[in-house]
Amino acid sequence: MNFSRNAQLNKLAEKRAGEDRLFNFRPVLFFAIFLCLGIVVGGYILTGISPLWLLVVLPVLSFPFFFCQSKAQVGRVLTVLCTLLLGFLVGVFSFTLQTDSFSQGVCEGEYFVRGRVVDCYETDNNFVVELDSLRIGETKTRGKLVAYLPISIGDSITLSDKVLIYGKVQNTERVYEGKINAYKIANNHRFRLDGEECSVVGSATNPFLFVRERIENAVRRGMDETPASVTLAVLLGDTSLIDEGLLENVRRGGIAHIFAVSGLHVGALYGFCLWLFKRERLQKTPKWLQFVLTFLLLVFYGGVCGYSSSVMRAIVMCLTLGAFNLLGLHRDLLESIGFAGIIVLLLSPASLFTIGFQLSFVACIGIALFSRPISKGFAWIGDKISNLYYGKVELPEGMKEDSHPPSVAGRIWRACGSFLSVTISAQIFTAPLQLYAFGYISGWSVLLNCLFVPIVSVLFSVLLLFVVVASICPLAFSVAILYAPSVVWSTLLLVFEIADFSSFAIEGIALNFGAFVCYYGAFLFCTDKWNMKKGTRIFLIALLFVAFAITVFALNR
Repeated sequence: MNFSRNAQLNKLAEKRAGEDRLFNFRPVLFFAIFLCLGIVVGGYILTGISPLWLLVVLPVLSFPFFFCQSKAQVGRVLTVLCTLLLGFLVGVFSFTLQTDSFSQGVCEGEYFVRGRVVDCYETDNNFVVELDSLRIGETKTRGKLVAYLPISIGDSITLSDKVLIYGKVQNTERVYEGKINAYKIANNHRFRLDGEECSVVGSATNPFLFVRERIENAVRRGMDETPASVTLAVLLGDTSLIDEGLLENVRRGGIAHIFAVSGLHVGALYGFCLWLFKRERLQKTPKWLQFVLTFLLLVFYGGVCGYSSSVMRAIVMCLTLGAFNLLGLHRDLLESIGFAGIIVLLLSPASLFTIGFQLSFVACIGIALFSRPISKGFAWIGDKISNLYYGKVELPEGMKEDSHPPSVAGRIWRACGSFLSVTISAQIFTAPLQLYAFGYISGWSVLLNCLFVPIVSVLFSVLLLFVVVASICPLAFSVAILYAPSVVWSTLLLVFEIADFSSFAIEGIALNFGAFVCYYGAFLFCTDKWNMKKGTRIFLIALLFVAFAITVFALNR
């Protein structure tokens, strides 16, 4: 009884302490935000844009930390500001260090280039080969080179081959058409080569490339062309074999992310591991061993996928959550997102400027902030409908309404609402980014995500298991082993062969930095993370939405 009373007193004290601040300070999250701000400033300096706007932005961002602070809390305020300043400086320094390193070792001209094939695919005009372990001329060089060769050469090159190519080598520019060449920098594609001839001079031993090649051979031999291309896209992120018309229709449907190995796929594999360790025979496995085995599996899978930026982001996020649970650090989702963001950006600061990074983390933030309120909204609507048709249930004396178990229909409604809340909150927060990066927002996105995301999440681990078995067995058995996955994919893809999803979209709307600030600012004030009067919040929300509407109208008139 005393323990319960003390817990209540502690919560009351925390609530009263929170009322002295504009919001509850989350050190990891805010360090990540100022780290991003520092990287942005580093990018502005690189592109020659003046960062003097910081004289306005930094005081505005810092002001809330002084809100209603007593003199006794001055030390805390200074500590917070020093932490944020440190994050900002680390961001500037790390981005500058990465971009300077990217441009070192300049090699331009006609050279013989030796390297190991880590990826290869065919385009309309070329056979593209990505090499690492480079030797340009007589110089051993860091980074990767992307070679563009005649299509006829493709039949003689496979993954992990050591090749010798002669051609014109060019350095990849850090800035292209006034914008940071973020994708190239993040993936360390430092050189480009245009060549006419390529010779295979050996083969390198690499377990990741060996497994990848074995998977590709099994899938191509065991499945029809379209299901095989989709399977390789879902498992390995290789979309080069998918028919362009099908791929464009999927993009217009707003679910192209199922073909880019990222959080959906790694999260599904991570969830499968958690499910597996909850089985009776494995339940007694020590927690640390469960984490180590899951870590090894995710890292190996990341290696098979070539450690792309999207895969690494997802792996870091999953392992962060796993490590927090293992260590008993019960941080909220926003802090976990901030920690994962810090790790990813310290490894590759330029990732901040890639649309994949932005969509991934903005979607996660949207889910963390809005999925629960939206889910509660669905539950409230379900209760109102139930009371309207069946009358309000009289609860026994002393029972709270929240503790009353819902009916079967109510549970189904709440489960659907819980899932929809994740999709809707992610769509709300990623909509402006999609419009800015791709020029449109699919009107089918919510519906198709609700249909295909759970299907892909469930099928992913099963599909991977089928493909692994087919890769281990003689390739002659791959047709029989992969027959069922081939039929499933053929059935699912009928939707995109029958319907045209380009017919319903929001497009042609220009946005700028001010529009983004107003949009996200309005939705942030919609959350319960602010310790301010309800009327003040409503006024700020309305003001920012009006400012957003005026800005969009002015840009598009």
